[in-house]
This record gives sequence, C-alpha cells and structure tokens, in this order.
Amino acid sequence: MDKNKVQEKDIVTRDSIEGDYFFCRELNNMMIEMVKKNRKMTEREVLEDFDDDFKKGGVKIVEYKGVPVGFFQLFTKDNFLFINDFQVSPLFRNMGIGTYLLKLMEKEAIERGLSIIKLEVFLDNEAKSLYDKMGYKIESYTKSNSVIMEKILENNI
Repeated sequence: MDKNKVQEKDIVTRDSIEGDYFFCRELNNMMIEMVKKNRKMTEREVLEDFDDDFKKGGVKIVEYKGVPVGFFQLFTKDNFLFINDFQVSPLFRNMGIGTYLLKLMEKEAIERGLSIIKLEVFLDNEAKSLYDKMGYKIESYTKSNSVIMEKILENNI
C-alpha cells in the first residue's frame, strides 16, 4: 500500500454536534479568500452564508483514526443529490480521503433512489482535478468563476 494513502477502515463519518461548529468554520475559513474573490462577497457575508448552511443540519464530520479531518453536507434537490460543502484539512489531502468520501456520497445518492450527484466548484480550486478524475462532468458555468459538475450514477457502486 502507498504509505501516503489511508486505509478506508480508518475513516469514519458521523453526524455533527454543536461542538463541531468551530472545527468546520476553521476549515471553511481557509476558503474565505477564494469565495470573496470569486463571488464578490465580503468576509462577513461568507461567514454568514456558512453559518446559515451549518444551521440547516446534515453536516457530516469526517474522522481519520479518531481525529476530525473534514466535513461535508448533502442536500436532496429535485431529482439529484447536491454536495453543498465538502472540505478536507490540507494536512490530510492527497491521501485518498476525498476519493473515498466521494464514493460514499455517490452510494448515499443511490440509497436515496437518486441517479445524479452534483456539486459546485471554483475553477481555480485544486479539488476540481479530483472531481474530473472521479468522472464528474461540467454541466454549466456560473457567474462566479465556478462550475456546476455532475455525475450520472449507476446502481453498481
């Protein structure tokens, strides 16, 4: 096994609790400059947007060997699953965690009876290469230097 790749058995997801808020917000803060630049938002607007989404619930905390390393949030919209937020700590990137989590989210979509999963990503976000590699295709471009990507799922995940 590649020494930089994690073993899936060491990755756990769980529902967030109130105490996870600051961890998630701190991870989100790493994206503030990118969001401000691309969406023409103030820092306060970015933080309020995050707070509103966190309060909606459904945030899953990602732990590796018992240590929080990321989070994600999913919403069902119309006939697809939307990845509203997906963050992995920079210290734990390029270790296979993101790939594993995308597969987990795709499985969740299928379990909900959905065959499409979508997300929005800034064009200058390094995560876009992961989505490309995992078979996500650009559905549309937004006005904020981002794209909506989607993947059509098969029931054999």
